[in-house]
Amino acid sequence: KRIADEVTGLFPVMKQNINWNPEFKHEMKLVPLSRRLLSPEDVAGATKEAATWQAEYDKLKSALKDNPELVKNPRWYKDITISYSKLRRGLVVSERFELEKIQPKMPIEVHVVKLGEAIFATNPFELYLDYGMQMKAQSPAVQTFIVQLTGSGSYLPTRRSIEGGAYGAVPASTLIGPEGGKELVEETLAIINTMW
Repeated sequence: KRIADEVTGLFPVMKQNINWNPEFKHEMKLVPLSRRLLSPEDVAGATKEAATWQAEYDKLKSALKDNPELVKNPRWYKDITISYSKLRRGLVVSERFELEKIQPKMPIEVHVVKLGEAIFATNPFELYLDYGMQMKAQSPAVQTFIVQLTGSGSYLPTRRSIEGGAYGAVPASTLIGPEGGKELVEETLAIINTMW
């Protein structure tokens, strides 16, 4: 009721202030962000986890081969899919460890749209709150919308979340680390600021 009252209370004022021809601008930029640098310990832990899930995957795969009738059960694929996903998740950490040596930066696509006094800025990540709040706080727009998960991304953790061992901060869940998060904030704001 309070929300509805606020909307109906503001409507007469807003009705007199509609911009029927708002300025529209769009810019896309490939932004190179620093990858999350992995340690040999990160790789060892992920490899150990992958070995555990490899054994589970092989066991389930063998059971399906020995008893093809299992596929008639509802959701027969659930456990084998989970085990394969977790196996790949561990193996990818080793692949990324090698990749970061030759490609320390990862280009990501950022779109910024200005519509009147509002800004919409995209990124492919599931951001930790800190990054979105920094962009909103420093943006000159009346309203800034941070649009996440607009591509193939991962969590983008803060240093604090990595130190705390949060789920979205483990090496297997992240492609970019806190340094890349800082770069994303700076680059997004630089694009936004060119629109004013």
